[in-house]
Amino acid sequence: MIINKKYVFNRLMLLLLSLIAGCNEPSGEQLDNIDNSDPEYIAGETYYGRNSYTEYQPGNLPIIIGTPHGGSEKPEEIPDRTWGTTVKDAYTQELARIFADSLKAITGKLPHLIVCRLHRTKLDANRDLDEAAQGNGHAGSAWSEYHGYIESAKDTVSKYFHGGLYIDIHGQSRRPRIELGYLLDDENYALPDSILNGEVYVNKSSLKALAEFSAADFATIVRGENSLGSMLFTYGYPVVPCIEIPDPGTEGYFRGGYSTISHGSRDGGTISAVQIELYKEGIRDTAENRARFSGIYSRTVVLFFKEYYGLDLITL
Repeated sequence: MIINKKYVFNRLMLLLLSLIAGCNEPSGEQLDNIDNSDPEYIAGETYYGRNSYTEYQPGNLPIIIGTPHGGSEKPEEIPDRTWGTTVKDAYTQELARIFADSLKAITGKLPHLIVCRLHRTKLDANRDLDEAAQGNGHAGSAWSEYHGYIESAKDTVSKYFHGGLYIDIHGQSRRPRIELGYLLDDENYALPDSILNGEVYVNKSSLKALAEFSAADFATIVRGENSLGSMLFTYGYPVVPCIEIPDPGTEGYFRGGYSTISHGSRDGGTISAVQIELYKEGIRDTAENRARFSGIYSRTVVLFFKEYYGLDLITL
């Protein structure tokens, strides 16, 4: 079993809380004993955490894919969470795996793929530890493994590239469109590009590192002609933000959650991030639609890297 050395503080805090609560039985209210070694991961191999609740497939591209809400495992040793969202993002794990395969087919190389295999009733890997695991040690360890794998992937990307992109894959059913979250608020997108390009908006975004590196201005990266949203729109997918739909309006919008904050570049580092919320119909609902979207999104990401990172992922 290979476990990552990350998030030791959170593990210790969970253990302390368990002891305070008087939970001295090894029943899952305490953290599991783990191997604190920091292994050298090998691209193309697959690594699992305890009981295969988490999975890491290391890669050699500057792309990291996370899927926190697509798991199906419901082990009895982890009680159901009693508060917060518990609905699974259907078929997002399957789509993430196809997306990774599509990137490999196009570039001949591998993205990093991190999977939470637990159902959201047991663990929400896109929340802070308190809400995610709700005091259960087994769930807390899986949370630490999941985010530790992402941190390991980020370390690898930062070692070999001047920047990278973390893509957090989600599903939503509230609005029939794709929503790309960069940590900007709804009303920020209503601003003209000249204001959106200001330092205050760059600094609050999960794309901060990319905006500082790229020759393009921030608004162009977020919703310009060669932005992720605009390129997806050309294939018939309604997307916000993009040139055609530059702001979310008043319908609501997923701006990005815990993982986008923690693993993007808003607070430092060279890895930028986007949370992609995928509507079910026409994208996640059938194997054919998942394959079609994954192929299109892979081509979009490759073009995005060439345009803004200056990296040709095919000839690396």
